[in-house]
Amino acid sequence: MAHVIFMVLHVVAFFISWWLFFLTLPLHLIYIALSKPKVDSNAPTPETHVRCPDCRELVRMDARKCKHCGCVLVPQTIGSQAEEEATDRALAPVIESLQRAKQESDWASRQVHVMRAQRELDALSPHIQQRAAPRLSQLRTELEALN
Repeated sequence: MAHVIFMVLHVVAFFISWWLFFLTLPLHLIYIALSKPKVDSNAPTPETHVRCPDCRELVRMDARKCKHCGCVLVPQTIGSQAEEEATDRALAPVIESLQRAKQESDWASRQVHVMRAQRELDALSPHIQQRAAPRLSQLRTELEALN
């Protein structure tokens, strides 16, 4: 409603005097900047909620029972699924290079894939290295076996 009022003010100000138009325009922009819709911090997001397998309603990830239908759920720690997927995506190039190295029969071609996998391992962020430490140690052992 306020935008309509400001538009009417712009038109009236433009026809009365051009300087009034330049006065109402910044006021309208300030109003727009200050009246941004507020984001609800309690709104369900994929990081905090999952769908119940029975009734398909959104429930918290750490819930043991669906509040809508009473279905027994397996609680998940909040963020663990998203972190696991991010770790899998980060390790995918390393695993792919390692698999290609295992498939190569030529020593030189195998070494190219081993070196590529080693570079990709070294390029992983410290956060992912910390989260995936057991998997990384296994991948490093496999790389050393191929050398």
